[in-house]
Amino acid sequence: MTVPSTYHWIGIDYQSLDPSNPNSKKNQLTQPGPQTTPNKKAEPPVTMDSLNSQLRDLQKIVDQQAEEIRRLQDSSSP
Repeated sequence: MTVPSTYHWIGIDYQSLDPSNPNSKKNQLTQPGPQTTPNKKAEPPVTMDSLNSQLRDLQKIVDQQAEEIRRLQDSSSP
C-alpha cells in the first residue's frame, strides 16, 4: 500500500495488534532482532536493585567531581 506524502490520515487495524504477544510475526517488522546488533552484548533484565546500584555509583562519581571542583577552586583562589 502506498500513501501519497500529502495524505493527512492514517488507518490502524487494532484487531491485528496483539498486545499479549509483543513478539508476534506481525510486530517483528518494527522490532530489531539480535541479528541487527551483532556487536552488542546481551544485557540482563534491569531490576530495581541494579538501578539503585547504578544510581549510587553515579552519585559517588558526582560527589567526587564536586569535591575535586571545590579543591581546585580553593587552590586557585588568592
